[in-house]
Amino acid sequence: MKIKEDGVKEPWYFFPLIPFTIVISHVLITRFMALVNIRLAFLFNAEFEDHTEHVYAQLVAENPRWEDQPVHNELVKQYGDLNTWADVFRRIGLDECDHRNDSFIFCGKRECVVRYDGMPVRVERYDG
Repeated sequence: MKIKEDGVKEPWYFFPLIPFTIVISHVLITRFMALVNIRLAFLFNAEFEDHTEHVYAQLVAENPRWEDQPVHNELVKQYGDLNTWADVFRRIGLDECDHRNDSFIFCGKRECVVRYDGMPVRVERYDG
């Protein structure tokens, strides 16, 4: 959405077969791990989500102009009360943090959960 809004040509790796191959590979690896050891699969997912969260944070840091670039896309506006593209990518990063926290809880590593103001109640529900 952002790429189209900015009028930027999509990179070659957006060709549908490439993301599809990456997603299928990740799903197959994770499913196999879940068959062998479900906790290991959740830990793998937590590591993946942790990396993704940091990539989004780096993306925002490397694009300070997004702080003043308003969001005009209605689909993105449905995602939340987000006024700028920096807000959008920060929120996506926090979603990755939430997914990571869930995976840490499910694999038995509650001590690894990163707490922040405004985090979802669902994580608190798992605390025992």
